[in-house]
Amino acid sequence: MKKVVNGILVLSMVGVMTACGTQNEVAVKTANMPVVQSAKAEVKEPVKQPVKNKFEIQREQDLIKFNAYVAVMMDSMSFVKSATWVDNVISIEFLDYSEYKGELSEDEFTAKWSKNDRVRTILMEWTLLLLREFPDLLIVRMTTPLIDGKKLFFGLFKPTAEEIYGFKFKELDADQTGQLWKTIAATLFTKENRDYLEQNYFRDLTKKPIQ
Repeated sequence: MKKVVNGILVLSMVGVMTACGTQNEVAVKTANMPVVQSAKAEVKEPVKQPVKNKFEIQREQDLIKFNAYVAVMMDSMSFVKSATWVDNVISIEFLDYSEYKGELSEDEFTAKWSKNDRVRTILMEWTLLLLREFPDLLIVRMTTPLIDGKKLFFGLFKPTAEEIYGFKFKELDADQTGQLWKTIAATLFTKENRDYLEQNYFRDLTKKPIQ
């Protein structure tokens, strides 16, 4: 009877030890397992567009209008070599025929520029128009193509324009009807005044190149 009891005790102890060993193995394996963390969805913040102030918006609108004005000068941008607006200075240079890529022959090109005294008209009238249209402008520089042996340059400073033509741009800005400008244009834009400007203010770059 004692042997049976002892055998039962031995078996019971073996069972307990086996169970404990199994539990320890599970505990060790569990401790060594890498911890898996749940992935978090990446939340992207919307890209914030820079807010433009009223001056930047006005400048963008002015540049669009400026390019439109340049195109109207010669009915096409194909005659323009460069047209830039840096700070308060506008510079416009037109192509010589040797640089021109359009469909006109050299005679047609020359005739288009010579008709109605267009070279001098652009220098005189459009420099004023640009200064009138864009109040922030201070200087307009313009260079024509080589026509009839002349390549004219005209740089007009706003205060100088007021001295030459005898009016103030502020007066034009205040005139909402535009009647003052029409009166000034009718008296200023004449052949006599273009002759005067060429003799005193236009520079022929074939004779006096800009250094």
